[in-house]
Amino acid sequence: MVTVEEVGRSLRGTAALVSRRPDALAEFDVSRQGFARSFAAFLFTIPALVVTVALARRELGLSVEGLVVFDDARLLVAAGIAHAASLLALPVAMAFIMRGGPLAIRYAQFAVATNWIAVFGSLLLAVPGALYLMGLEPRGVVALFVLAFGLIVLEAQWFAAKVTLGAGSGLALAITALGLCLQVVIHGLFGALVG
Repeated sequence: MVTVEEVGRSLRGTAALVSRRPDALAEFDVSRQGFARSFAAFLFTIPALVVTVALARRELGLSVEGLVVFDDARLLVAAGIAHAASLLALPVAMAFIMRGGPLAIRYAQFAVATNWIAVFGSLLLAVPGALYLMGLEPRGVVALFVLAFGLIVLEAQWFAAKVTLGAGSGLALAITALGLCLQVVIHGLFGALVG
């Protein structure tokens, strides 16, 4: 189980990665238990999943008022699978890519940092969507927020790849681009499923 203290430390580490502080890794628990708990931390992204479901319902012309958001089982299952896949895509892909290679011993710290960035990014990117759903921001402003927040998350992922793997800027950029491509494919499939 993820403790409050670990959540605090890990989010401080994520903020340090966003700030490009190389000492950020000291905040993460990269033990076997910390590695497992970093995947359990995905449970903290449930509010972002709810926003995704509500946005999909809005696009379909369905109500987003109250608990009616949860009345379409097919949409909930599709959104849940897409959400889990988007969180797991890069760590799983990198596990296969790094298996048996010289960077394999660094995989745990890469995965832990990536998982906490995913938690941070998922929640951060849900904020503009929530504002849109509440009618507080128009679609164009929301798109700008999503772009700006997305760039922050991508830069954090790039820096995390650099410091966790000891990679050069080019390799870190390739890893970040892989993660972005996986996200685009997953969200495209989700859009096709619910559209």
